Amino acid sequence: MKSEKAASIPLESLMDDEELREGWDIFFLKDLTINDSAITYGVLKPGEKTPDGIPMLRVVDIVNSKVNKKNLYFITPELANSYSRTKLSGGEILISVQGTVGKIAIVPHELTGANISRTLAVIPLKNKEYAKWLFYCLQSPKIQSLIQDSTGGTTRDSLNIRDLRLIPILIPPLAEQKHIVARVEALLTHVNAARDRLSRMPLIMKKFRQAVLAAACSGRLTEGWREENPDVEPAEDALLHCIQIATTQKSSRKIRKRGTVGMPEIDLPEDLPNIWTIKKIKELVEIGAVTDYQDGNHGELYPRTTDFGDNGIKFLTATQVFDNEVRLSEAPLLKKEKASQLRIGFAKPRDVLLTHNATVGRVALMPDNCGEIILGTSVTYYRLNPEFIDPKYCCYAMQGQFWQSQLWAIMEQTTRNQVSITKQAEFYFPLPPLAEQHEIVRRVGMLFERADAIDREVAAAGRRCERLTQAVLGKAFAGKL
Repeated sequence: MKSEKAASIPLESLMDDEELREGWDIFFLKDLTINDSAITYGVLKPGEKTPDGIPMLRVVDIVNSKVNKKNLYFITPELANSYSRTKLSGGEILISVQGTVGKIAIVPHELTGANISRTLAVIPLKNKEYAKWLFYCLQSPKIQSLIQDSTGGTTRDSLNIRDLRLIPILIPPLAEQKHIVARVEALLTHVNAARDRLSRMPLIMKKFRQAVLAAACSGRLTEGWREENPDVEPAEDALLHCIQIATTQKSSRKIRKRGTVGMPEIDLPEDLPNIWTIKKIKELVEIGAVTDYQDGNHGELYPRTTDFGDNGIKFLTATQVFDNEVRLSEAPLLKKEKASQLRIGFAKPRDVLLTHNATVGRVALMPDNCGEIILGTSVTYYRLNPEFIDPKYCCYAMQGQFWQSQLWAIMEQTTRNQVSITKQAEFYFPLPPLAEQHEIVRRVGMLFERADAIDREVAAAGRRCERLTQAVLGKAFAGKL
C-alpha cells in the first residue's frame, strides 16, 4: 500500500511505470527518521579551529561518497555539546546542503561523537537496516534531480531543510532491499575499481611528463640524434658569434646587480653532452641571447581594483598562467587610462612567462596572436633571440627539475613563495645547440601530445564510469535491476 502521507507525489517522478511493484511503498524522507523534525542542519557557528577536540564534518570531508578522515576540523567540546541534536552516533546518513549540494555519505562508527557543520544535514534513521538502501537511493539520478530542483540561494547553492524532509523515497520490503543493495554493490565494485585505477592516472601522467623533461634537459632524449648529426656546431661556439653581434648592438636592458647576495650553492648537472653549455641568465643577457627579462609594475603604479573595467588591455597575473597554457580569456581588463601610466611589463608574442610570486614555477609561452598584454608583478617574461634560444625549448627547460630546483632553493631561504628577477639573473640555464633545441622541442611536443591524448581518454573513461554508476542506481531504485 502507498503511504497516505506521500499520496500526492506523482509516481512518474520516481518510476518509469505508473504502478508500484508489489510490496513497494513510497514515503517522504522524514517518514523514515526517528521523528518528523529529526533531519537537521549542523553547527551554525563553527568557532575557531582547535588542534584536537571534537571532529566537525564539513561538505569538503565527503569524497567519493565516503567520509574522508584526513584534515578534519576540530571544535571545542563545549561548542559541540551545544548542538547535541546533530551529535553523531555512527550509521546516520549525511547529505551536503550548501555549496556542492547532494553529496551523500554514511557516518563511520569510529566518528561516533563527532558533529557536523552547517554545510551538512544529518538523517538519523528509525530503522538503521535501511541505511544502505537510502545511501544508494539518495545518489540515484531521479532523487538527485529532485534534490537539485529544490536547491536555490542568492550567494551560494543551498537546500532548504523542509524541502529535504519532503524528498520522496521508494521503499521495497527489507529482504528485497538487501538483495538489490547486494546486486548494486557487486556491480559498482567493478565500476569503482575502474574509477580508482583511473584516479591514479593523473599522477602517472605527471611523472611521465617530468621524466620526458628530465630526459630532454639532460640530453638523453636526443642522444641518438647527436650520433646522427656529428657536425653540429657546439653551443659555446654559437654564443661566441652571439657575443660579436651583441657588441654592435645596445642591450635592451641593464643587468641588475643588487639583490644577489646570499645565493645558495647550486649543484650543476653532471654529464651534459659536450656540445652543450650552461650559462647564468645574466650571462645570456650580457651576450644578447636573452634580449630582455622583466616583471610587472610594483608599488604605487600597481593597478587597484577600480582601475579595471569591461574594456581595456588584458592584465595577466599568475592566476592565468599554467604550464604550457596562458588563459588570456580569463585575464581582467585594465582601463587604458591606467595602462598609459605604466612603463614596464609589456609582454609580446613568443615571450616565455614564469610565475615567480605566490604561485611559483609555472611556465608558458605567449601565443602568437596575444595582442597587447600587461603583466602583473607575479610574472616574469623572458624575451629571447631566436637565433640562439628556441622559446619553446626555454619553456620546457624552465619546467625541468634543474631550473625548478633553483626556484625552490631560493624559497627555502625565505618565508615567502617569491623569487625576484634579481635572483633569477643568477640562475643557470642548460643550453644545447639551436638545431638540437629544435629537435628537443619536436620530440617533447610529440610525447606531450600523446600524454594529452591519454588524459582525454582517461577523462572520457571517467565520464563513462559515472554514467554507468548512474544507470545502475537508476534501474535499481526504479525496481528494474
